[in-house]
Amino acid sequence: MAVPVTRLTNTGTLYTTGQFDEATLDLNSGYQKNLISYSHQFNISGYWVASGVLQPAPLGVAPDGSNTAVLMTENTDQNTAHWYYKNISPEIPYATYTLSCYFKPVSGDRNFFLQILDAATGGAGGYSSVISNNNGTLNSYQGAIGDFSNGSGTIVPVGNGWFRAIITQNLGKVANNTIRIALFNNGAQYYNGNGVSCMWIWGAQLEAGSVATDYEPTDANAFVSVPQGFTTRTDATGVTTIGSFDEVAINPNSGTTVNLATYSQQFTNPVWNNITRAEIGATNYIAPDGTATASKLIDIPGNTSTGYLRRYYPFQNNVTYTYSVYGKAQEISNLVILNFTDSNAFFGDYVNFNLLTGTVASNSAPTRMINPTIIPVGNGWYRCSVAQTVGGTSYGLYSGPANGGIIAVAPSIDSYSGSSEHGDGVSGILIWGVQVEVGTTATNYIPMTSVPSAPYVQRIDNTGLHRVAGQYDEVTGIVATTNGLAMNIDFAFPQCYPGSGYIVTDMTGNGVNFTYNNQANQFPLYDGTSFYFNGVNFQALCTNTISYPVIETQAFSIEVWINPTILNTQQTGGDGNIIAIRENYAVSGFRFGLETPNGLTTDTTAGPVFFCGESGGTLTIRTSTNSSYPISLGKWAQVVVTYDGISTANMYVNGAFAISAQGGYRPPTRATGNSNYFFIGGPEEGTKPMNGKIGVVRWYNRPLLASEVVDNFNGLRHRYGL
Repeated sequence: MAVPVTRLTNTGTLYTTGQFDEATLDLNSGYQKNLISYSHQFNISGYWVASGVLQPAPLGVAPDGSNTAVLMTENTDQNTAHWYYKNISPEIPYATYTLSCYFKPVSGDRNFFLQILDAATGGAGGYSSVISNNNGTLNSYQGAIGDFSNGSGTIVPVGNGWFRAIITQNLGKVANNTIRIALFNNGAQYYNGNGVSCMWIWGAQLEAGSVATDYEPTDANAFVSVPQGFTTRTDATGVTTIGSFDEVAINPNSGTTVNLATYSQQFTNPVWNNITRAEIGATNYIAPDGTATASKLIDIPGNTSTGYLRRYYPFQNNVTYTYSVYGKAQEISNLVILNFTDSNAFFGDYVNFNLLTGTVASNSAPTRMINPTIIPVGNGWYRCSVAQTVGGTSYGLYSGPANGGIIAVAPSIDSYSGSSEHGDGVSGILIWGVQVEVGTTATNYIPMTSVPSAPYVQRIDNTGLHRVAGQYDEVTGIVATTNGLAMNIDFAFPQCYPGSGYIVTDMTGNGVNFTYNNQANQFPLYDGTSFYFNGVNFQALCTNTISYPVIETQAFSIEVWINPTILNTQQTGGDGNIIAIRENYAVSGFRFGLETPNGLTTDTTAGPVFFCGESGGTLTIRTSTNSSYPISLGKWAQVVVTYDGISTANMYVNGAFAISAQGGYRPPTRATGNSNYFFIGGPEEGTKPMNGKIGVVRWYNRPLLASEVVDNFNGLRHRYGL
């Protein structure tokens, strides 16, 4: 599992904790995606229907470390199903949704069962199911039944014995569905319960799209119950802020170096060879972050004195440092952090932490070993930390001619007092994640390898896999407005365009995907965040089918981010500098482009125009009506057109209202042929294409509010230098 403190964008991209030099804080931002209300409160009457299970159910440690998992235990009812279920109505028919739920086998004699089905017919109209083996692995998937189509199911391990069952399914025309979470007995749905067999469950989520993204807990009406879309920002003074950030700028040359402990969790690395009367076991254990990277620190046989793992750090005099390490009790219950008075390794001050009670057991020098802290992080793990100011005095951190110090971590059988102990070669504690940093507080842990860390952020794509870990000058892209988002094309995201190939993927999961214009057989150039259209060879992207009900609504909004290079001459009918077009000529659709003030290729400004006059409608909205041409060559701009579905359209440029107009719009009909393909960057043929860059194209199935247009502008403005 990812660490609990994260920043989640609307695409499902997760930015884990890190050091951020600059951040724009918006407590109201973040993505609310989970359509299931009370998504893990299975044990509360009225939130889920309980049938054949014991209520109230005990709570336990969930995958995120919180005490919110529910123990689903079958009762003794005979020949019945043992499950929780509830009804839910997805927003859009004929759209793809992903259902997921976490589970952890306990009794080892039951299967986990997850299902979504047509509520009106009890499944006869369509259903999709995943069932596990007794050990949690995938047994089978059944789906694409009835009106459901194009389904898939899987189960993935997420650490600490937990699994996540996932179903991706086009729900067809079904408007009301039932979600079931059940125990099965050797594949049987109806059986005689024994009142004992059980399984931990947590975190049901139904979301638009074809990928199970990070779980988002909810309360009533599927609103989030905890702040989401948030991260931490730690400035150079060590002050940490937690909240929702619209954009994060990373400057690797500013801020503070965070973790001085190289190879901070690789305790068999030679940098940790200063180990005395102890050893690192050969087995890896599950760490607090869910990875198998924790180690066991063991007292060796015949040990008659304290064993410890220690190393030298390049400390500076008169500077305060904090040393932290994660620990978990095993045969030994206490962990000790201690320092040494000189290079001869005579120990000086120490703090003893009890890993069973989560308390500071003792502190040998409270005036020097300051701010000792032990914090539970889940699954029996604690983070232990203490700060001390480096000096040359006795019982201070050792400071030699080159400046530096020695700190150690040790297992302790009792409340450590420096007395001798006898190791048996088996007993020890689990340790993970050493961090040494400037300041009096242990900040977010940053795993280290060969070099001390600089401020950085980790990017994780919406599959949960680490995509990039490193330093970023800028990390932006949150879409503040997601309600009604039917198509989201953002070329800066690898899940939209991975950098090669001929497929551009709609990140909403609604399948409005693009490829090259087959008339021109040209693919535009990609620069890593946008596509460049040359305006000559009809380099355009077009959808690969003509039927997209999700974007064929009467009311709509279209948002584009453009950067023109050269302007074609102005033409009547909105035919110049085509940004986007979808048209069944003289019947339905629209043209969206730019027009110039003088109709010359030497013009350096342009005005956006959305035109339906040759597409079966009467709507035309253009800034030139007010003699305004707000688009400049070589500069990025956001342009948004909204339509209320009746007669009123509004146009915005860079978040600001530009003009309103009246007229009729006819959504594209699904006729045969190429007339209803959606084109980006140019037309199929005939009119003049865009010459310049396009970064984002979004379609909403409702008119955006003026405030939402501003929110979207602020969400991307720093990416484009505005």
